[in-house]
Amino acid sequence: MTIQIPRFLDIEASSLSNTSYPIEIAWSDENGNIESYLINPDVIEEWTDWDFYAEHEIHGISRAMCSEKGTFL
Repeated sequence: MTIQIPRFLDIEASSLSNTSYPIEIAWSDENGNIESYLINPDVIEEWTDWDFYAEHEIHGISRAMCSEKGTFL
């Protein structure tokens, strides 16, 4: 019997508004390994929307953390 490990894709957003943008993306592979990347919002001038409630109560990711450690591919 083969047990299937679920694969997932998770995208965290700056807020729940219409002007939100992605700040983190994570996924798992077929072996259960997880990769996660922060996205730097500073490279897009229009990306200014930020919800401090989401930062503190939902995803726990700060804008400063994204700016310092995030990438933009």
